[in-house]
Amino acid sequence: MDLSGSVALTPTQLPPRRPAYTVVERRFLDAELMKEEDMLRILIDIVQIESRLVPNFIEFLYRWIDFYEGDGYALQAAVRQEIPSLWDFEYHPVVLRDQEVKNRNKAEETEKTEENNNSENVEGSLETKKEARKKPDLAAMEQKAERSERMQYKEVRFGLQPPKPEDEPMPPLINVPKDYLKRQRYYAACFKTRQRALFLLNEAGITMRQISNYEKMQKAHPKETSEERDGKGLANYLKDKPFAQHEFALKEKRAADREKNKETIISNRLAVEAQQAMQNAATEAMDTSTNSGS
Repeated sequence: MDLSGSVALTPTQLPPRRPAYTVVERRFLDAELMKEEDMLRILIDIVQIESRLVPNFIEFLYRWIDFYEGDGYALQAAVRQEIPSLWDFEYHPVVLRDQEVKNRNKAEETEKTEENNNSENVEGSLETKKEARKKPDLAAMEQKAERSERMQYKEVRFGLQPPKPEDEPMPPLINVPKDYLKRQRYYAACFKTRQRALFLLNEAGITMRQISNYEKMQKAHPKETSEERDGKGLANYLKDKPFAQHEFALKEKRAADREKNKETIISNRLAVEAQQAMQNAATEAMDTSTNSGS
């Protein structure tokens, strides 16, 4: 027994510790959907595509997932950080003009379908909507991206023939900012997006060498991509990496500065309180001496 009268507990008498709980959140997206061939191809495209078109392929991924799971499903998965997300970018994507027209026509067709099927049951209505929805064409998207990249570097393919409408370069959903700091954050967001896609691909059993050697529109399944050669599929991923590292270091410095400022504020506040306490003590001592002298 110690001086305070309390009894010291031996290790065997100590109260048992509470069990540690591990919280595991169930994945929002269907695991089987993540293994689909088109899904894997889109994720590889996000890793490989040039930075200015990364948002285009993220938006295409949204539409592809929504085709199978329903409208808004991809957005919820992106918010949970299960898939590459447009929320990593500073600006929201601008809807392309031709895409805006397609969306408007799609909305009008849906309204007409709903009016025609008012007399039918709910089950039939849902089937009609699913049939009216058109599956996003990944091959067309990859072809358009390839033509866009070729035209960007002024590569001639059709000689003196006038260009066709489908040969126009793909306009980016989010233009790369001209301001240096904003452009740096944009490239850092691209790297973060590519890294999330890489994680999903590695989880699906695709190696870094296969991702590097994958070619758009190849007939072989992404999992059957050869690992013998050294491709250049990770060139854009590696190009964005320094920007992400710089952005991470900048965030760390800002956090350290905030912590330092917080400590300074607390120290100054304590100094002011100590000085105030000393002044109060001196005033009380003077009052006490005055009262005792009188």
